[in-house]
Amino acid sequence: ISYRELSEYGKALEHFSNAKLLTSNKTRQDNYKIESAIVYIIQNNFDMAELILYKIFLTENSTNILRRTSKLLLVIYLMGSKWSKFSSFLSSDQFKNYLFNKEFYSSMIDITNEVSKEEFVDPQHAKLLSKIIPGLGQFYSGDIKNTINAFTINSIFVYLMVNSLLDGHYFDALLFGF
Repeated sequence: ISYRELSEYGKALEHFSNAKLLTSNKTRQDNYKIESAIVYIIQNNFDMAELILYKIFLTENSTNILRRTSKLLLVIYLMGSKWSKFSSFLSSDQFKNYLFNKEFYSSMIDITNEVSKEEFVDPQHAKLLSKIIPGLGQFYSGDIKNTINAFTINSIFVYLMVNSLLDGHYFDALLFGF
């Protein structure tokens, strides 16, 4: 755990793996697996952490381990914006059995319902659109004010560049183009 706290994640994973192999106690092995999953979560490797935790969730019988695993799975789904998985896992009977607080459960269901109504914008897609035509990414994101600003400013610079080219001021056109 101290390697994890020192941000030496490779060493932390190696030591958790070795410790897991050296112990014969199933609960301790699962705890080491959970610690490994936490390291993967810290590294934003949600898929690997999900795989480890889901294996534990399907094979473990200890209520404490299952409770901890289910909460970490919810964290992964939230941090990774995997709303459909979050919603289906939250509504599963398996998960409901490991909650202390039923109010927490109902508030999470409300959050899921609210988030599922929202339309999510892919930032990479918006970035690509803005590279093609400046302002198109803002339009895709629904930001009309900045779309108008980007189109207006870029239109002015294109006009100045074309006007400078037609007047034979090539250096000025080059400055307006960049």
